[in-house]
Amino acid sequence: MVGKLLIGVIVVFFLIIKSQKMVWAHGIWFVRRYDAWQMVLRDGCIDHGYAPEMVTNVSGYDADGKKIEVVAIPHGTYITINASENLSVAVVSFDYGLWSNQLDGTWVNAPMNEVMGATIGTHALKYSVNYFSSVKKIKPIAEIPLQIVPLSDPTSLKAGEMLTVQVLYKGKPMSGADVISDFIQQPAMTVKSDDDGKVNVAVNSDMNVIGIEIAFNYKQKTEMATRDKICATLSFTAQEK
Repeated sequence: MVGKLLIGVIVVFFLIIKSQKMVWAHGIWFVRRYDAWQMVLRDGCIDHGYAPEMVTNVSGYDADGKKIEVVAIPHGTYITINASENLSVAVVSFDYGLWSNQLDGTWVNAPMNEVMGATIGTHALKYSVNYFSSVKKIKPIAEIPLQIVPLSDPTSLKAGEMLTVQVLYKGKPMSGADVISDFIQQPAMTVKSDDDGKVNVAVNSDMNVIGIEIAFNYKQKTEMATRDKICATLSFTAQEK
């Protein structure tokens, strides 16, 4: 009896884990590694390699919001950036390619017309805005369609304080969006944005990544895909108490 109960608990545990992984998004952001800023592709706490050419654009801004040059450096399965000392914000765009569902429910990195029985094709696009140091001016990033904008300087906050962010899609507030307040530790937990696209988020110690993933269905599906799925993140490091 005890053995059957134990097996049942284990089965339920793995079903929970599997269901969580199904809703976890793959997000991108920068982390400091070996004295360089490296762009990571993560599913929760798990890193994934990627082709450097998937990075379609990298740009930077100083503390005054002035655009400055940022160069992406390929390293086989990831990139780092070569940035000047006055870089305060780095923005990256990433094309994760086409993904289609198979008959067994799994997904494969291929367009629909190459996958037998595919009914959903996803073009996976990812964007990230990363605050490295304090800024005097905060503004939406014009070159990315979906973004999470902090309404105050996130790098000035300490763990436990609250940060108000606003979800924008094509420059307009997005209400009712499911915002992931802790992309690293709790990627399956979300809170909805209000009528103005705003959400209050508790700041964690050290690294903070706030994210959102939304699917936008095409009006007319193509042979390649039926929708865009966009994941956008905001990252920053909290001050020490």
